[in-house]
Amino acid sequence: MVFPLGKDVLSLNKSIPRQGAQLMLSCLLASFFCLLCWVLALTAEGTAFLVLTQILLILVYFGTLYGTIWQMGHEDQILVDINQMKYDKYRGFKIGLFALIPYAFFAVMLVFGKVLDIPVLAVAYRVLNPQYLHIFNALMEPGMSADASSMFLSIANVSFLSIFVVVILNFLLPLYAMVVYNLGYKKVSILHSIVYKNPDSKSKSSK
Repeated sequence: MVFPLGKDVLSLNKSIPRQGAQLMLSCLLASFFCLLCWVLALTAEGTAFLVLTQILLILVYFGTLYGTIWQMGHEDQILVDINQMKYDKYRGFKIGLFALIPYAFFAVMLVFGKVLDIPVLAVAYRVLNPQYLHIFNALMEPGMSADASSMFLSIANVSFLSIFVVVILNFLLPLYAMVVYNLGYKKVSILHSIVYKNPDSKSKSSK
């Protein structure tokens, strides 16, 4: 016998905190993939190569998240069709905001690292946000200075504006989540469109 799922069960399984937690795990996986790319990124020399490796890190990070967020939108669209959920075009943004909770702790950690002059916290922040490695370096390194009491560079003289810009970059996540969620809801696949674009023209050209 098959028991139908009640509306409360469906809403629990598709709650924003639950989906946000799922996105958190995807962010963790994406960060791991970015760390694997660090070997290439850390050996980058020259402005052009720095820019290219930074673009690579961003593509790896957000590319890893794409499938998870798109699937959320697609599945929620099914629930809307059977009247088990109301459509919310900002739901992806809300899910992304929930997934930012760990990054909020990282941001506080970075601020404490500046105020209390604890360089290792800046190093930890950079490791926990590998997708913005070169952006972090470009904004933070001008204010860093050698500290005889530590093997790491002091960030006490780094401006709060630089720290603010570094932290605000994380808000790209909820914006990205909102866009991709709605793509999934509308069943619009960018990858599918690229791979299967104009199949007739391709078949003609091959003849």
